[in-house]
Amino acid sequence: MNGNRATTWVEGTSTDLVADALALGVKASPRMVTSWVEDGMLANPEPRKTSAYGSAPRIFPPEQRELFTRLLEARERSPLGRIPQRSLIRIVLYLWLIDDTIVLTPQARRAWRTHARATGQTTAVRRSQNVRAIVEQLAHPSATLKQRRAAQLVLEDGERTGRIDIDRLTAVLTELYSPWPVQPGMPRIERGCVLGSGVRAPT
Repeated sequence: MNGNRATTWVEGTSTDLVADALALGVKASPRMVTSWVEDGMLANPEPRKTSAYGSAPRIFPPEQRELFTRLLEARERSPLGRIPQRSLIRIVLYLWLIDDTIVLTPQARRAWRTHARATGQTTAVRRSQNVRAIVEQLAHPSATLKQRRAAQLVLEDGERTGRIDIDRLTAVLTELYSPWPVQPGMPRIERGCVLGSGVRAPT
């Protein structure tokens, strides 16, 4: 997620994230940052040791500060104007699938709920279309029809009900993304590889 710029990211408070947004020409506020945390767009900020003057502001790790900026940049680049937040949620979920050191499971859990709530407001036909598109985006070319269908059913249920069974979801998406049987004595390959461009994607 480093992009093409040699930026060294450091941890920061919500105030720092707001300043990052303003530097991009994007209106932002601490409330916006809090909203992104609630929706799973960002992870919960981490507490710091209490100082002599009281509790210090919570901080976001460098990866989350960069994620915030990259998502804002993606939103601003859209030729359609500002793209819906549910579209940005898909980026967060994709990152979780390929590199869970950036987006951790607690954040992904909130993101899936936000995604399910948003898509659950649409018609059954549209929800089914959304799910099929997500499955095809995430599926490895070697994934079987059975594996694709299993993932589709779990996603459709989550989008219909607005509730996500994160353990079941993780299992079916792992099968979809890494469809190879586990060899004796070998760990399962569950994540993507780093391409020469610096962008992570399925192998």
